[in-house]
Amino acid sequence: MDIFKNDVYKRPIIPLLFSYILGLVLGGHVFIPPFIIWVTVIACLSFTGYGIFRKQTQHLVPLILFIALGLLAMQTALVRENKPDYPVCFTEKGLCKIKGRLVTSPGMNHGRQTFSLDVSTIEAPGEQARKIQGNLRVTVHCNDLVVHKGDVIEFVSRIKPFRNFNNTDGYNYKRHMAFQDTWARAYGKRGTVRLLESGQTGFLDKARTALERFIDEYIKSSSQASVFKALLVGNRDQISPDLNDEFKQTGTAHLLAISGLHVGIVAGLFFLIFSFTLTWIPALLWHARVKTYAGILTLFPVLVYGLLAGMAPSTQRAVVMVTVILLTWGLGAEHDIINSLALAALAILAISPGALYGVSFQLSFAAVFFIILGMGCLGNEDSDILKSRAFLLKKSLKSYALVSLLAYMGTLPLLMHYFNQISVVGLVANMILVPLMGFMVVPLGLGAMFVYPFCSIAAGALIRLAGMFLGLALDLIHGFASLPYASVMTVSPSWFEMACYYLLFCLCLIFVSAKKKDQAGLMKGALILTGILALIFIGDIFYWTHARFFHADLRVTALDVGQGTSNLVEFPGGQCMLIDGGGFTDNNAFDVGERVVAPFLWSRKIACIDTVVLSHAESDHLNGLLYILKHFKVKAFWFNGIWKPSKSCDLLKSIVEKNNITVLSVKDFPDHWDMNGVRIQVLWPPDESEAGLAYMKDINNASLVLKLSYGEDSFLFTGDIKKKAEKAMVKRLGDELECKALIVPHHGSKSSSSDLFIEKVKPEIAVISAGYKNRFKMPHKAVLKRLTEQGIDIYRTDLGGAILMTTWGKGLSVDTVLTGH
Repeated sequence: MDIFKNDVYKRPIIPLLFSYILGLVLGGHVFIPPFIIWVTVIACLSFTGYGIFRKQTQHLVPLILFIALGLLAMQTALVRENKPDYPVCFTEKGLCKIKGRLVTSPGMNHGRQTFSLDVSTIEAPGEQARKIQGNLRVTVHCNDLVVHKGDVIEFVSRIKPFRNFNNTDGYNYKRHMAFQDTWARAYGKRGTVRLLESGQTGFLDKARTALERFIDEYIKSSSQASVFKALLVGNRDQISPDLNDEFKQTGTAHLLAISGLHVGIVAGLFFLIFSFTLTWIPALLWHARVKTYAGILTLFPVLVYGLLAGMAPSTQRAVVMVTVILLTWGLGAEHDIINSLALAALAILAISPGALYGVSFQLSFAAVFFIILGMGCLGNEDSDILKSRAFLLKKSLKSYALVSLLAYMGTLPLLMHYFNQISVVGLVANMILVPLMGFMVVPLGLGAMFVYPFCSIAAGALIRLAGMFLGLALDLIHGFASLPYASVMTVSPSWFEMACYYLLFCLCLIFVSAKKKDQAGLMKGALILTGILALIFIGDIFYWTHARFFHADLRVTALDVGQGTSNLVEFPGGQCMLIDGGGFTDNNAFDVGERVVAPFLWSRKIACIDTVVLSHAESDHLNGLLYILKHFKVKAFWFNGIWKPSKSCDLLKSIVEKNNITVLSVKDFPDHWDMNGVRIQVLWPPDESEAGLAYMKDINNASLVLKLSYGEDSFLFTGDIKKKAEKAMVKRLGDELECKALIVPHHGSKSSSSDLFIEKVKPEIAVISAGYKNRFKMPHKAVLKRLTEQGIDIYRTDLGGAILMTTWGKGLSVDTVLTGH
């Protein structure tokens, strides 16, 4: 296969694809009036038509056209939010009566049902019902609600907009939902949701339900049954978290998503069946059309399988890719695998522009691209004619190992960036499990699925046989995951670092290919570019090493964790302290530590935390720390000496004990100590006896209060203390409370931040950590007024996102993620 062609327009889809992607990226970051884009599109089409009429080759105009089309597609997907007929326009109108049809099946999660609702009408208080477009994300807090995809329901709820956690390099959840035409969320309470009309269950839904019942009937192991449902009908909801983690740790999670492997097996099996069948037709044999018609006929079972599997994004990509290959083959076109890959990507992005930002889209095409590129550069092109069977077997095994290695290397930076985890055993595990799952479990399972409508007994025998192989596969996965250091957590590489890696990888492959073909000029160019990129990469490493471990400033970041508190302190010299971790009441619903705090730490190249501090054992300070303590290397854990009776506290204690983390409480703290020039003081509570007394009345008043001083600047972290504790601290500590920056107590509650306390602290800057438009109405207007009247600059995470404060000991600088706040 000739990977490197002289003329890029021999593969015309590639430059068009990159132009379209550039337009999508621009459309996601800048707004250009649609009129200008449409004028550009029309002008480009006119120039292209003129060129075709005059038989002139067009090079630049098609690229501009596809950039404009990308801009148009992305802006069309993202700018519908402000239209008056979308649900998000009702977010300030109180309780609304909402009517709509379920467009997804409800997903169950610890007493909650979540689904997407295609809204038909919304009736706001004092207004008539209005017809609405777009979807709502609906969560119903009950297990006993029985609704299905296609049902029409009505309920009353407040409509809330999606809002991101605005931290540096944070995930853009709002954009993710916009790509699904979902612009707001609503919550239905038990007993308030009314079923108005039962939807008509379609043939595919009935078929999926029948297949799931068939699997439950013949497969008694719940873990095996859940995996079969994922492989055959795309239902991954029943896979347990522990089993899912084992797949992740062994780098085999891709086997659970119906993608290229599964669709390719279906295509291969039916292609062989149709090819054998069509050989009995002499006319096709005479005209050498057997493979052509076999390829076209194979499209039908491929599409059926994709539809039965629910057409998830990974399935869509695989179906499109296989369809493109089969059509180019069936139509007799010259087949170029890279051009076909680019055409598949272009088709997917044209249908769903948001797929560009999808993790599975990036992983799939990165793996396939580097397999194609690598095999073209490294594969053995010698003829296999007259070779021995032993030689051919050895060559096949070598090629299989090379494919696995190329896929692993091609997806490595993306896995680090999105999942912060590398499977050490992944390469070996995939080499064993991919053929076991791909050529035994999946074919037998698919055979059972297609035989089931005609003979349930034969299908049962096939699924049981597949279950035997699947049981072996799950045992192997468990064994690999149980090995020490089966996987390691990593920091997040930046997009710049990922680009450097991929360019280096490509250049290394090109160099090896050029060396094999004795192309001295190409070798020299690749070697020079590799050297330049290597120097840039080394420079980046030195930059981050200095920024992480050799900086001389003190940095304090108040993270945006919603209605909670979490502060990261980076001391001069690189030592770190995390004070609280935020958190929601139920970590099963949303784990702030996993989804918000940990990604922020990894983006800062932090994998080891010297000290984790828990101010007090309330969920909005504690629950986010559970994931951090479990997945980061933590040296010491500080708390106020009080454990609140709760599952979260019990889990935290077990994690600390299991990971051998040093625990310090109030009785263990000295008066003060220094950390690379920063003076650390624990100001409250004074001792465990007073802490216990305060807890009996209000646990908030027993919050651990820390003061950090560096040169002329200081920070006061106050937890959730209230006026009673503030009064006691003023009486006991006096002027020692003075600081430059105050982390305002209790999220700005009216029960804290008394005049007496603020006057004694005398802060220049007040930082308030609170959730956007939270139900507690924090920060309270009286507190904001009090701070403003004393000339204190106020920074709020609910308005400005994460707040970064930096000092070299002589003056404090403050930045926020969202400008203007």
